[in-house]
Amino acid sequence: MEDKGIGILKKAQYWKFDGTFEKRPPGFAQVYTIVAVFCDYPERQKSFFCGTVFVKEKDTVAYERLFQKLKDLVGEDIGPKEFGFDHELAALNGANIIFPDAKIILCFWHYPKNLKDYARSKKCSNHLATDKNFQRWLNQLIGSSFLPLEWMTGVVDYLLDNPPELHELLHFHSSLNTLIPE
Repeated sequence: MEDKGIGILKKAQYWKFDGTFEKRPPGFAQVYTIVAVFCDYPERQKSFFCGTVFVKEKDTVAYERLFQKLKDLVGEDIGPKEFGFDHELAALNGANIIFPDAKIILCFWHYPKNLKDYARSKKCSNHLATDKNFQRWLNQLIGSSFLPLEWMTGVVDYLLDNPPELHELLHFHSSLNTLIPE
């Protein structure tokens, strides 16, 4: 990382980290970017690209090394910082280990994207993506990310405690009952 990027990071209160697994050179797990964001609302919001890291692994240990190197570059006395992440658990854990005093902020754009991707993945049933009750519930969960934090927690807890009735599961359950003698 160049000295100019290091100087910008030292001055910024908010650092944004993001990686891509799709656009990466052969032999690397991802390309990871580091951005400094200056938020002086409503006057301005400026973002400055400060560096790129080519990461070979995407586990907590790899992120610990990455964040330790970053800490070595910017120095110990960086003051309180806020770090923005895309919900990648290994990166969050690595940052928490190296920067335990940093406030972690999760990206609102990645939250609904990750929920929808998971619902469409092979880890979930094919029918979840088309079940109307599930779609309504998922949209409510996604919409909760736009609520003030003090409301969001209660709404998410309520939604998780009251999942939708999934017709597919009900159908499976009722067919299972016909196979089990009473």
